[in-house]
Amino acid sequence: MRTDPFGAQSAAIGTRRGGGAVPLRPGDYDAPYAKHWMQRAAIAVLVAALCLALVNLVTELRVAAMRTALDAQQSEAEVAWPWLIDDRPAAMLAPRTALLRGMLRTYDALDEPAPRRAVMLADAAVDLARTRAVRTWWAEADVAQSYRALLADGPDSPAALAGLVRSYESAPFLRGAAPWRIRYGAALWAKLSAADHARIVDETVWLAGASGRTYGYATGLVAGTPAEAPVAARLAETTR
Repeated sequence: MRTDPFGAQSAAIGTRRGGGAVPLRPGDYDAPYAKHWMQRAAIAVLVAALCLALVNLVTELRVAAMRTALDAQQSEAEVAWPWLIDDRPAAMLAPRTALLRGMLRTYDALDEPAPRRAVMLADAAVDLARTRAVRTWWAEADVAQSYRALLADGPDSPAALAGLVRSYESAPFLRGAAPWRIRYGAALWAKLSAADHARIVDETVWLAGASGRTYGYATGLVAGTPAEAPVAARLAETTR
């Protein structure tokens, strides 16, 4: 009698029916193992989903913390900086976290002496570059890069102007950044193209019409600049 490789004495061993033996079918050995591996696969998928959810949660918490820090900095409130600032390398940051940290470093550099200011603006440039490397068309990131370049190299900086132009190409209207874009663009009017002029006028008119309280504010942004006349002409057209 041949020895069964799985420990059975014969391929005919099975469940007895009427004194006989029912042969095992070819798949009978595989069924328990298939069920076992299906269970393990299901558990692996569940664990992977939980890990992804955890990573997303941590990312959102970091973004929320950085936004809180930025808001507090702009209002000159006290912030517990050590636990709010993500100090990992820029390449490890989510795009939004990199953007917020780059903005934080840019604003924080304003109060620093020249040597320290240059270092902080250079660090901010790395963060903002990380954001744009992942999200090529993101107007807020373009505005942040433009403002950082302005502080680092002056208002006539080609990088600052390029960031402004890119921001308008990415988004023609930005409620949060509109006042800065309009004021900066109107001040550097002569260095911008006719297409850029049209975008600045469009955004100023849009901001002026946002509510009854923004009309005077928007027109005040371009008062005394070359943008004042075309904005006034467009606003006159809208009230006819």
